Amino acid sequence: RYFPAKGKPLKSRLGHVVKMAFIAHNRAGETMPAYARYVAFTGGNLVSNTWRPDSPSTAGNVSLQVGFSFMNRIIGNAFSEFMPGIDKRRRNSPQTKEDHIPRD
Repeated sequence: RYFPAKGKPLKSRLGHVVKMAFIAHNRAGETMPAYARYVAFTGGNLVSNTWRPDSPSTAGNVSLQVGFSFMNRIIGNAFSEFMPGIDKRRRNSPQTKEDHIPRD
């Protein structure tokens, strides 16, 4: 689960987005390496390649796929970090409020 860094400067929030793709919170709330995520991304890609008939499971290919998996996680974190603020601003804008007025 991703916990946003609300109230921090933009640069800190961007760093938090990337860092939390590789770090997780344990039961005590402390941060630690996300070992399960490392294994899941690697293992999932290896299993997926095994089931595909024309997909090579070379180290380079799997490394690229794992990189894409982490990039996907970073993008998801960015949406979780920044979308609530964007959505809130969009709903409170004068244009949006006028758009929701029923017209006869």
